[in-house]
Amino acid sequence: MVHRPILGHVTNQFAPVGDPLWAPWTSVDQQVASYGLLSHYNLILSSHLHLAQAVQIPGQPGQMNLGNGGTQLDPPTGYETPRFGPLANAPGDPVAPGLAPYPAPTMDFTDVRFGYALVRPGRNLGEWNWRHFSPDDVLLLIAISRVNLWRVRPHKAPRRRLQFGHGGRRGSSNPASGWRQYEVGCERGWQARL
Repeated sequence: MVHRPILGHVTNQFAPVGDPLWAPWTSVDQQVASYGLLSHYNLILSSHLHLAQAVQIPGQPGQMNLGNGGTQLDPPTGYETPRFGPLANAPGDPVAPGLAPYPAPTMDFTDVRFGYALVRPGRNLGEWNWRHFSPDDVLLLIAISRVNLWRVRPHKAPRRRLQFGHGGRRGSSNPASGWRQYEVGCERGWQARL
């Protein structure tokens, strides 16, 4: 877990005018410092960017950015998948002497809406199941992360509020059923015991 995403990218609206070498990748200093050291991890979880984003660079852990729970969001457009990977400039040339750029992303998903996520371990070792919700508990997207693999899809079911366990009421306690109370920001609810 790091504050700034190592393998995340920003909108092209942040590009300096007239700079043909600009690339949207964030945290070049962290990319250089962690070069060759990320293979021991399954996931990089961060915030900093005011959006939700999942990026997969071949041979690297998945990058999940959840920075959309606080103040003003980043611009809503301009998040095209970069043609080149981190540590490369716009033409694809290396930006750090002696370090080859990372490959281009094989998966890139950005959602610029306020929200929060609930995460639970998946069925297999190293697998995580993500549910991303709006502040009013509407399911926005579902993501499954595995070692070096992401599957992300927007949730297209009809709008409905998140239901919390066996008909339990908010504000009540039912420890015998295996459900426990949780809080996310000012929202309270019930969650299955992991």
